[in-house]
Amino acid sequence: AVLPGAVLLGMARFDLAQARLAGSQEGVNLVLLGFDLLYFLVLLPVMLWAAARLVPLAAVIVNERRGVGAIRRSFALSRGMSMKLMGVLILYVVVFLVVLTAATSVVGIVARLLAGADGATVVALAVALATALVTAAFSVLQAVFAAQFYLAAREAHDPA
Repeated sequence: AVLPGAVLLGMARFDLAQARLAGSQEGVNLVLLGFDLLYFLVLLPVMLWAAARLVPLAAVIVNERRGVGAIRRSFALSRGMSMKLMGVLILYVVVFLVVLTAATSVVGIVARLLAGADGATVVALAVALATALVTAAFSVLQAVFAAQFYLAAREAHDPA
């Protein structure tokens, strides 16, 4: 789904390296760039909706062993909950980014102070370790949420 946007971005001659450096963009086709921006603005909520509907997918695969039918079951279990799940996913991303930024900033500053001017490798290793720890913790949190949602949705969808 992202590939057409990436191709359109290339056709517009937009230079990502220059954009990262806040440099000027020479020869950019603004019409194509505008269509690309519009494409991604439409794609974002669609992808967020699909992600919300697929929240219980891993739990369905593990617990029910339905094969490809697990996607249909995931959609059935999340029916009527799309907007709430989208809100939870947005909140999850915001909290994750805040915690990740805070952790890597603090660890990077402390490692830089301890390692000195010549300790770039030590600082990079410490920041990578902090990133891995935060990512692992949030991955567990995400899996637990998906499993809890699956149990609640299954109970509501298939009363015993």
